[in-house]
Amino acid sequence: MRCTKTRDVNGGGCGTKDLALGDLRKRRPSRAAGKQRARKRPGRPRRIFHFACFCAMEADFRARRREASLPAGNRTSGRGVPCGGIRILRPQCEQVCYAFPKGWPIEGRETATQDRSTLKLRDYQQECVEVCDALPPGSYLVQMATGLGKTVTFARLARRGRVLVLAHRKEILEQAQSYYDVPVGIEMAERASAGEPVVAASVASLVRRLDRFAPDDFDLVITDEAHHAVAPSYRKIYDYFKPRLHLGFTATPNRGDKVRLSDVYERIVFARDLKWGIDQGHLADIDCRQVTVDYDARKIKTSRNSTTGQQDFRLRDLDEALNTPETNDQIAAAYRRYAQGQTLVFAASVDHAYELARLIDGARVVEANTSPEERERLISGFGRGEFPCLVNNLVLTEGTDIPGIETVLIARPTKNPTLYTQMVGRGLRRGPGKESVRLVDCVGITYDSGLCAAPTLLGLDPEKVLARYRRQAVEGPLSTMEERFLSFDETPLSWALRAKRVDVLGRDEGWDLHDVNWVQLGDGSLTISTERVVLRIAPVDLVGASVLEIVDRKTGLVLSASEREPLQRLLDAAHERLSRKAADQRQLWDRKSADRWGSRPASPKQIALIEKLCAEAELSDLYDGLDGELTKAQAGQLITHLIERSKSERAAKARKGRADARQRRDIERLHRQGRVPDYVFRAIRFDELDGYTAWRIVKAAEEDAWDA
Repeated sequence: MRCTKTRDVNGGGCGTKDLALGDLRKRRPSRAAGKQRARKRPGRPRRIFHFACFCAMEADFRARRREASLPAGNRTSGRGVPCGGIRILRPQCEQVCYAFPKGWPIEGRETATQDRSTLKLRDYQQECVEVCDALPPGSYLVQMATGLGKTVTFARLARRGRVLVLAHRKEILEQAQSYYDVPVGIEMAERASAGEPVVAASVASLVRRLDRFAPDDFDLVITDEAHHAVAPSYRKIYDYFKPRLHLGFTATPNRGDKVRLSDVYERIVFARDLKWGIDQGHLADIDCRQVTVDYDARKIKTSRNSTTGQQDFRLRDLDEALNTPETNDQIAAAYRRYAQGQTLVFAASVDHAYELARLIDGARVVEANTSPEERERLISGFGRGEFPCLVNNLVLTEGTDIPGIETVLIARPTKNPTLYTQMVGRGLRRGPGKESVRLVDCVGITYDSGLCAAPTLLGLDPEKVLARYRRQAVEGPLSTMEERFLSFDETPLSWALRAKRVDVLGRDEGWDLHDVNWVQLGDGSLTISTERVVLRIAPVDLVGASVLEIVDRKTGLVLSASEREPLQRLLDAAHERLSRKAADQRQLWDRKSADRWGSRPASPKQIALIEKLCAEAELSDLYDGLDGELTKAQAGQLITHLIERSKSERAAKARKGRADARQRRDIERLHRQGRVPDYVFRAIRFDELDGYTAWRIVKAAEEDAWDA
């Protein structure tokens, strides 16, 4: 008999000679003596497999049975084949052959419909595997955006023992079976593993079954959607097992509740975010749009998921708020105005989905009660363009591959960053002629800081942008959103109000700021200026780590940069440097010193200079946006920023191309004369120096800006 590559005996095979279970036992009478013969079950085809595969499989199983001391109920049935069925892979076969023992119930058993274990990894995926395989024992985090292939990446990690994959969604557990090239057991609901080398487990199920495993059963633990790792159910599992290596994989750049993951993971070892995927051409760019509809997100009750600890809106209350005639008409109008091409709509409930489909011409609905055959027909027809709009109620958030989607309309608000990323992710795959996907967010009439929106995809906080600029910052290509956030944060009104942000940072998130008068920028970074340098702490990552840079104030050159360390350690280092090297400038950086004089009203000279340097529209925004009169501290920050902006605008013409030979000679001459300090000269990279920076260095030296 020949291999069929399928579970049935019909069809062509790879040419390697195989034996059915009964044939194999007839050839090995000595070992089969006294054993129960396998028989073909009535009405079912025989399961066939390679002879060599069976021998290797049987030896492997016997070894694993000795090591794991499996209970009798999980041992072989008749011929040494595990009762769970073993997945057997041969190089000649494109698919997976299964061997099933006598009497095994086939219904409900997982089978592989597609072997993904031999997929060629992309360069960045291979790089991630090499980085993770070289890690010393410990607990580390990997950030990889939706659509960049987290599952196929962690399935290729080197196995030095058994592997545990943790997830809280059924889809991830099922995906793991097709990406691994060894048997994968499932721990979820009524299904249980049987000593397989890889176990994919639902967190909600495994947390109640820990007594079935020994603490040292697994060499490697992999947590998918690792931003949930601080939840109590996850922590109970981590406290029980003692693996050599724990790796967390996440696509979410931050947690919605601002909880850091440093209690679980030591550091981020590999990061490829959504913007990187777009810039490298792996993912489609996102054209972001916002539409205001008549609901108030602050009035919708929330509940906390007991497994992940993530808060989100209650489904019944969400349906009551969104599924109204007025709101539905507004959502349908948003579709007619903004949708382009094939449009996928996410609704708040099943009833909401049908109501929206009734208002959108040609729309169809797929929901949980849609039969598998009808669901496949609808998705296929939508992919072929037979109708323009498919409305669903969270049944197409994971695993749906429709490259032709050109618009994603979200009419189901959420506070869950993972869920939001999954909904948007349905449109990220690129296709022929598809460079971007349009994202239409239906937001409420009131601003809710916890509501997920397009900035969530990049870890940006819309609250950092003033309300009057917020919509302008959000709408447009996602690939340039970070730049828009920074540009709208560089306004006179923003400069005057920045100090309040850092007070909140220290109070709500528990950082000890040492009374340093930090300024927080729109991207979340912290800066403080002295007469000579600017100290800058980059935005913190998921484990609460960042980098401290020392930047020359006159030239913008980075004089030094720290290793990535916990934020509190950087705050301590910055305070120590300021106390040691800028003690005589305490009024510039110490909050208590600044508060003593800074709370007084701005002087007439300060106001006159501000009005001279500001445009008329900027002045109008400034005075309208302030709660009271301008203070000395606010005026001081404004004047500093305005003067720097004025210098930059006047010097912009010099910013074209590389620094020329004359500029380089001038810098070297000024350094020999002692007018460019050694610490500045050492920071200059002449092969990368641009004309603008060279101009600033020469100008600062000629003005004796560094004269002590």
